[in-house]
Amino acid sequence: MVCPRVAPAAVNHEENVSAEQSASEADTRVSRAHGDARRAKRAEAATREGPETPDGLGPAEAARVSEGRAASFPKRARLRKRNDYLRVQRDGRRQHTEHFVVLFAPAALSMTRMGVTVSSRVGNAVVRNRLKRMVREVLRATWRVVDPPADVVVIAKPGAADTVHAQAASELRRALGLVAS
Repeated sequence: MVCPRVAPAAVNHEENVSAEQSASEADTRVSRAHGDARRAKRAEAATREGPETPDGLGPAEAARVSEGRAASFPKRARLRKRNDYLRVQRDGRRQHTEHFVVLFAPAALSMTRMGVTVSSRVGNAVVRNRLKRMVREVLRATWRVVDPPADVVVIAKPGAADTVHAQAASELRRALGLVAS
């Protein structure tokens, strides 16, 4: 057997270099305006996004302005559980308006509680949420004055998507017995 010829040792161009950085190289990031020297510098401050209210308040500040506690609609005044909705639908009496069905049942607690139901037959998610916000706004102003206390469920009919706030408020106040029919 013939011994293979062994090539002479290859020249190694690599070195064992430490991966540690010296203290001066550890933070090589240079702080500049906007991080890019080629970027144009602005003389004016960046504008805030979103609309500004006429009194100069931004949206966050304007949201904090409220009419006070009388206009609140706290959690304790809302029907929140499925069983409460089912009880009102089962035991309650119905009052129909052009765009809503309002159900009343004797109050399970000593105060009036209200809930809103809008099915997908009324419209897409945007329409349903807009309608729920509008109905909740009417209920926010009226939940304290319903006498005697009752659990109330407002169900939107399919044509309710076309109603405006004033019409919805009028219908719901009439159905709640707050305005003479």
